[in-house]
Amino acid sequence: MIRGKDIEAINKPSEKLSILIRTFFEKESDGKKKKISYGKLKSAPDILDEIEVEKLLPLDAELQRFLTILNT
Repeated sequence: MIRGKDIEAINKPSEKLSILIRTFFEKESDGKKKKISYGKLKSAPDILDEIEVEKLLPLDAELQRFLTILNT
């Protein structure tokens, strides 16, 4: 769905991320497997902790701009 695509050109990225999370991740509760749902406010902090900024930085102009602002 997103492999090999320009990450800045992805249309409705939250929707794509939600689909990816529902497709590939699940949790177990009371012995039953359940799909994980994505919510920007609920899920984003945990996802951000897992991002490898060094790999993403050369691919994302917005992240480069943000880093430039932080460094000035």
